[in-house]
Amino acid sequence: MKVRSWLQRFTGMLVAGVLAVVVTACGSTPAAPANGTGQAAASASKAVQEIRMGTSSSGSDYYVQTVGMSNILNKNTSLKTSVVAAGGSDATARAMADNKADVGLLNLWSLTKAVTGQPPFDKPVALRQVLYGMPSGFYIIARASSGIQTPADLKGKRLIGKRPALQSLDEFTQTLLSVYGLSTADVTLLSTAETNEAIQAMEQGTVDAVVLPGSANAPPQQQLAENTPVRFIQIPDDKIQQIIARMTQGAMVIPVPDGRYKGQPHDYKLVGYPTVLAVRADLPDDTVYTLTKTLLDHASDLAAISVTAKEWTLPNTLSNPHFAVPFHPGAIRYFKEKGVWTDTLQAQQDQLLQKMTGH
Repeated sequence: MKVRSWLQRFTGMLVAGVLAVVVTACGSTPAAPANGTGQAAASASKAVQEIRMGTSSSGSDYYVQTVGMSNILNKNTSLKTSVVAAGGSDATARAMADNKADVGLLNLWSLTKAVTGQPPFDKPVALRQVLYGMPSGFYIIARASSGIQTPADLKGKRLIGKRPALQSLDEFTQTLLSVYGLSTADVTLLSTAETNEAIQAMEQGTVDAVVLPGSANAPPQQQLAENTPVRFIQIPDDKIQQIIARMTQGAMVIPVPDGRYKGQPHDYKLVGYPTVLAVRADLPDDTVYTLTKTLLDHASDLAAISVTAKEWTLPNTLSNPHFAVPFHPGAIRYFKEKGVWTDTLQAQQDQLLQKMTGH
């Protein structure tokens, strides 16, 4: 009896050990391809259950929408998602490159630069696009007491117009100054790490003006306008076109509806880029398919996140047949199911992938 009991305990321990190894192996995430251009063959269909969603700083419009998407996925799928506040679009792309995030909400400027390996990125990052949402641009907001009425009045003022994690903002600031005949020597140009820091500086009066990223309905801008007397500085149409012509390709005009913010002119316009939901190229097809389908099939839940979250739609996503970043196969699978993936879109997809692989 003692021998039999010992054998039973030994057998139980052996089976438990084997099961532990199997569970650990099944729970591991496939490594990204070394060349940064393809998709790991082993991950083509096998889904993963834990997804890290990278986004901008806490409280920003990107952050609010990412949290909302995470909640939708957690509620309606077996995916377990968490949100990583990287601090800006460039930082989000780097987090994905470093395997610290699997999905990212970022602007088209950063995504294109990352995938092509252009500065501020020193090599290509293996990312793929999934969905397009609201465009996001750059606000110029001055304290009402600063005397700043137009961008030309920034001369001699203290301006927050740089952000290491969002170099599209830096490009906009430099281009704005140039169009108005100013240089960095004409202003005291300051840098902040994220939006909340810039908002705090404006509220405390340590700066005269700030360049802030955001969509046409950005919570931080609303907070600033409610708490501090500010003026939204408008750029005339002719100057906007000059700025767009000098910025990275893909820049667009983004109208802000009347009365969104206290102190906002009725005809306020931004210069910016579309917002993109992107994923690591090696994320399994099944996972990306589930993510794409769930978000688009719950359009009413998306719209409830914020005023601009309703813009995550198929028409917005596939409106440009000359897209510059390949779509993930998992997303394409959903597009085909809905009958919206055309031969023209496939030809552009094939061309981009061939260019990346060199054959």
